[in-house]
Amino acid sequence: MTDTKYGQYILKDAVKIPVLKTRTHLPSVSGREEFWPGITGMNCNFAFNCVTEPYLLPDPPHKHDFDEYLFFIGGNLLNMQEFGAEIEIALGEEWEVHTINSTSIVYIPRGLQHCPVNVKKVDKPFLFGHIMLTAKYSTDRSTEDLYTHQKTQPQSEASANKA
Repeated sequence: MTDTKYGQYILKDAVKIPVLKTRTHLPSVSGREEFWPGITGMNCNFAFNCVTEPYLLPDPPHKHDFDEYLFFIGGNLLNMQEFGAEIEIALGEEWEVHTINSTSIVYIPRGLQHCPVNVKKVDKPFLFGHIMLTAKYSTDRSTEDLYTHQKTQPQSEASANKA
């Protein structure tokens, strides 16, 4: 905890080592309720990672009952327009493929199927991140939670089990 009135609202040392078991990144900056002692009711979670090599994001095609934003930002902090990578992202049930080759933000409204995300080429490191407008990650698929490595239930099953 903190000895000041508002110090609890500052998350210091926010750099974490990613625990995703199927991709490699340098350490990330993450804001999730479980990383922030004393904060409850957080209505978003986010992470930013430096990507240095091609990889396929391990998430299968899925959708959420919350909005999500994906960020692809040039890694030169003095010129974030400088972007040296090529990424493909599939959107919708028909897997409409979009190519990202410049600093971009992808808005994924609740209910829109998305993934896979395929980082095909990396000439220069870039920042990849997400902001989810929910405290906890959940999808419409029963999958292994990529952060905790525990089985998760689809959102519809989880809601039915609460009733």
